[in-house]
Amino acid sequence: MIGYGVRQVGGPWDGNGFVRIYKDSSLSVCLQPIEYDYKFGIDLEIALPNEGVTASELKSAFSQLDITSLDENTIEKIAEKNGNHLLDNEDEINELDQYLESTLPFDRSFILASVKEDGLALRFAGSPLNNDKEIVSIALGNNTLALQYADPSYSAGKEFMKTRIKWDLDFEQFIYEYSPLLKNREFAHDAFNINFNAYESMPAETKIIYTKKYESIINELKDLNIDFPKRFKSPETVQKIIENRKDLDAADPRPLAVLIYTKRDYNGSFQAHNQIETLVNMGHYRVVYFEAGTDEEVFNALIRATAVKQAKLLVLAGHGDQAYISFGANDPGSCPIENEYKYVDVSDYCKMIKIGLSKCLAKESIVILESCSTGKGKDKATNIANVIGNIFKYSAIIAPTEPAYIHQYQFDNDGNVTGVIYDIGPEKTYSIKKE
Repeated sequence: MIGYGVRQVGGPWDGNGFVRIYKDSSLSVCLQPIEYDYKFGIDLEIALPNEGVTASELKSAFSQLDITSLDENTIEKIAEKNGNHLLDNEDEINELDQYLESTLPFDRSFILASVKEDGLALRFAGSPLNNDKEIVSIALGNNTLALQYADPSYSAGKEFMKTRIKWDLDFEQFIYEYSPLLKNREFAHDAFNINFNAYESMPAETKIIYTKKYESIINELKDLNIDFPKRFKSPETVQKIIENRKDLDAADPRPLAVLIYTKRDYNGSFQAHNQIETLVNMGHYRVVYFEAGTDEEVFNALIRATAVKQAKLLVLAGHGDQAYISFGANDPGSCPIENEYKYVDVSDYCKMIKIGLSKCLAKESIVILESCSTGKGKDKATNIANVIGNIFKYSAIIAPTEPAYIHQYQFDNDGNVTGVIYDIGPEKTYSIKKE
């Protein structure tokens, strides 16, 4: 892209921001967190199509950005100033840039809009905005790593610590740092009900209150061959997981979601980054969760889960690469032939056809590969995403083309999963859409 106008503006945070207006293939308006010489700010970036854009189209793009303090009158003035003709030359673009210079309010609403797009933009907020309840809550909901950028006075409060217990990716370190709080029975009660794994860090005088319930959960999970309790948080969520596994054939009108996760996780990725809690708590799907260590265990789990009802959502989660998903390998960096059974890989195509795996999924279902690089090469390469796509011919397949984790699921208004957002962005996401 070639920049036309660039304007530096001040902000109420720690540094500066820029308005950048560019020519590109399509219209877009976005906020982009930036860093200049150790100072932080936010860019407002406007990409204008090569053929130009009408002022009303620009107004619509600004409205979608949801900058609340850019009120309707300001947006209307942008449209009025330029009429409804195309902004297709440098003079008009510079004129628009100068107008934005005098009208755009770089304030709290810009930070709010930014954290809606990227929770990590909280690091640019500065005081007092990084202590703003709404801004911090939205940032955490968008990206849990934003926790580290909240104001210390906010993070010292019990409510924030409860939030950390729920979302913190470095849970063990956090709970170690704040373990003295768990001596308080009220806080310990809240902590356990937010994330039952807090039990492990409780002092003896409070731990004894929850020992029976905690051990009951762990034992029930072990009976179901589930070895990673830290992939779940609230006791309510894990109880639903247990109930659904114990009665796989239960009559339930909800669509079925089958989640099959790896038995080997050398770096804890599937504890830190998973959407199990979100999927269960939304309540739209009946979620059935398995752990598997071999390709046969994966296939058998899917066949058993769908014996009565075909699945509308399948999630396969394990460390991966272009040709495989690892479920039982301690070192998932390669797929040696002698350990092939520990992987679902491209050589399993005939096996999956022979056992009738294609019957397990309903038409218009979705398969999500929570596994690095499994879509590498997209439709031009032999990869595990394409192999699975050839098995489930009526299902959409979604996979990352590079190492990635799932940032969040995308849902329609009815609660159906329609896609995912990987941390590497949409341009590195491979989607096979079936009619």
